Amino acid sequence: MVHKLSSWLGRTAVLVLCLSSIAELQAADWMINEDYYQTDSRGASDFEFLLAGDVAARITGGGETSITNAFSDPTRSTSLQPGFNNTIVRFAGSNAIPVSPTTKRHFGIFGTGQKPAVITKAWSFPNAPFRVPVPKSNFDFSYDPLNEALRITLENISPYSVTFANVGYTLSSSEYPIDQLTANGLPPSAFQSLFGFDREYLPGDFVSAIISNVPAHAFAVTHATASFSGNSIGMDYQSTGDEWAQVRVAAAVAEPGSLLLALLALIGLGFAHSVRANRLPMGKSTGVTASLLCLALAMLPAGRAAADVFVVPLAAPPTAGDTRPFIDLKAKDTTGKDITIKTLIDGGSASSELKVTAAVGGQLGVSGGTAGTERGINGTSPSTAGASIPPAAGVGFSSPPVTPAGQAAASPPLPTKATVGTLPPGRQATLGSGYLEANFDFNGRLDGYYLFVAKGQGATGVATANAIASYLAFATAVATNPDGRPKDTKSEEVTPFRHSVPPDEEAIDGGFVLGVDVRSASATQANVPFILKSGFSNTIISAQWASLLGLNLGSLPTGQVETNFGTMAVGFAQLELDLFSDPSFPSFLIPVSIALNPADNPFGDNVLGSDVLGQIPYWDIDQTNPLAPVFSAAARLSPIPEPSTAALLGVTMVCLLIGVRKARINVKVADATFTLTAKGVPPPAAVMAAPS
Repeated sequence: MVHKLSSWLGRTAVLVLCLSSIAELQAADWMINEDYYQTDSRGASDFEFLLAGDVAARITGGGETSITNAFSDPTRSTSLQPGFNNTIVRFAGSNAIPVSPTTKRHFGIFGTGQKPAVITKAWSFPNAPFRVPVPKSNFDFSYDPLNEALRITLENISPYSVTFANVGYTLSSSEYPIDQLTANGLPPSAFQSLFGFDREYLPGDFVSAIISNVPAHAFAVTHATASFSGNSIGMDYQSTGDEWAQVRVAAAVAEPGSLLLALLALIGLGFAHSVRANRLPMGKSTGVTASLLCLALAMLPAGRAAADVFVVPLAAPPTAGDTRPFIDLKAKDTTGKDITIKTLIDGGSASSELKVTAAVGGQLGVSGGTAGTERGINGTSPSTAGASIPPAAGVGFSSPPVTPAGQAAASPPLPTKATVGTLPPGRQATLGSGYLEANFDFNGRLDGYYLFVAKGQGATGVATANAIASYLAFATAVATNPDGRPKDTKSEEVTPFRHSVPPDEEAIDGGFVLGVDVRSASATQANVPFILKSGFSNTIISAQWASLLGLNLGSLPTGQVETNFGTMAVGFAQLELDLFSDPSFPSFLIPVSIALNPADNPFGDNVLGSDVLGQIPYWDIDQTNPLAPVFSAAARLSPIPEPSTAALLGVTMVCLLIGVRKARINVKVADATFTLTAKGVPPPAAVMAAPS
């Protein structure tokens, strides 16, 4: 009895696999086709889809001809998103696609199994911002074969608010070729409207409709036009995009869950062991089926990380060559008009409020507050602290923070209070270390992105934030340590620091102090305290420490540097700085500024500015342990090396040998490999693709 049943299961599995192979030759189970404009003045180096899950093996075509890839000499590649079990599909070629707001650029893929969910799409560029997201839709399909009912769901699983228009569907008894899924082949007028689908969708929002009397052999095609809206209206991409999705209805039946797959695998192994124990002859097909089930278990998705992390693209600074971390905040003025506020993230500015100029304060309609004096580098200045920002101002991020897949795209909590005072030209507002310390355990910079990790997220948050920023910034994933920071990151404990001042004053400069070794031509001073002040263009040292380094202020070349309240007269001295005691971390030889008038540096502060921090591709401040905060930095970023073909084949062979041994099959490994490949199992490079 066992023998008959196991043989029947094996023959049935082989038959199903063979029929599946024939069906795939006739039609793709799904297609995704896109039309987007390239509206950036820079030439785009590639275009990317981010698909939910490890689905590279499901993609069987597209992106390799001019029909589905707008680049010359088109190529399509896939990789796993760093830190997540999602798939990056990259379309590229031998050229850069120039700006053309009237030319639609076409990209598409197709494959087998259930249609993958599209999380984001973006153009890529050779300089910051490296990735420019575009608006997108995602159509999900599920089919009930007993009632011949097809459910179509339009969902926004991106972190951006999007408005969908021209949403519709059409059914066909035959498959539309992918080159017809365009405005010329299937314009919006060719679709039946899906009532209630044309509207704005916040992140996580969706609408479903059930289409009745849909035969299993039919093909369903959907279309939507997408544009950024709501709190995403300030995105760099300001045009629309069109998406066509096609599924073979029979392929939209829900896939079996992990538990069911595990159960089937156990049943298969049980039959194999029973056959062996009873010395019954076992068919070759039964053994192969058991091996396939074992291999399927090894390939189950690992799941995706989640944490309250936010990655914000840095905005263009006011002047060329400026390496300070500026972001753009959006708001509405007192008349309801949209405005952009050029805001500096300054870890060395102690305020916990949003500090704005008088002009911006007037635009926002801030009110109340207490008059006082700010004291810091470059002297003193009058200010009004604790002014209320009206809710109608709606201050938020112009480019919404990028969050982990599946997480709501909530923004970091911006201050509701403002300090109105003096800021240097080009800077309309400042977010200081008081704000960062109050809301986040971790903040820092990776290339053109700034990272925030909410309190209580720990190492998981750090790793997630760095994975997101690495994916956004680089075509090749960055190698990381077990804590999620880039490889070769160095760390040093820092000291929280605030100046003591009278009640009617506010000491601007504060935050965290790092001990730095400083060398001049005539002397060396170890562990000199520097405030980490990314908001200053220049590193500054006090007159007292300059004297200890043997510097004569009267003999130094002079100039002007930007400070808290404008420009300050300084002398320049060429000094060498070591941020870490580790000799593998490079030194920085820079012209350090010294205030010529002692009153311009009333507290005798040393500050480490963006002339040093801006040269470091990665740095962060970690306050997970508030008693011992840590500054970390990496002087270089190493890409993850691609695994060699021999390694991929070797690991794959080990997996196959395990499957063969478990199933007790006396089959040569080479024959097993050929059999599995013939039955549609992904090739070794796809099966064993490592997270990048």
